[in-house]
Amino acid sequence: MEKRNVKITIEQAKEWLKNDQLKEIALEAFPELKEKSLPKTWEELGTVSGFYTIENSYIRQAVNIKCTPSYINFFATKEQAEASIALAQLSQLKKVYNGDWEADWSECEKAKYVIYFCGNDIVKDKSWGTSIFLSFKSIEIRDLFLENFRELIEKAMPLMS
Repeated sequence: MEKRNVKITIEQAKEWLKNDQLKEIALEAFPELKEKSLPKTWEELGTVSGFYTIENSYIRQAVNIKCTPSYINFFATKEQAEASIALAQLSQLKKVYNGDWEADWSECEKAKYVIYFCGNDIVKDKSWGTSIFLSFKSIEIRDLFLENFRELIEKAMPLMS
């Protein structure tokens, strides 16, 4: 059988993907159009590059780290790694402000006083059943927490929105 070369554009190849008879030719010409399978486990991800925190809250960058159960603490961006430190601080501060109280999200009839992000804005609100990290037992405690830790809350935004 005689073989010939055919020139097609990527736009044509994309159209050919819809046709079972032409799909193979399109993928041979443009292998980058082949659908990538999404990982079903951390290990299937292969390798990652990103940022992680170490002692004294320093942030380090890592490149091409093999995804194993021992290496699971890598954030995709430096901003997210910084936000994780702010989130840890907020977690400890929230515990002191709330005392022994913890939000019971199964009690949908009972309001919790919350702080969350809507777009880039910090919102003070009530929530009954939607679990929100910054939740407080009273309006006064919520408002005082926001007044005292607004900058820290803003720093944690990449992980809270």
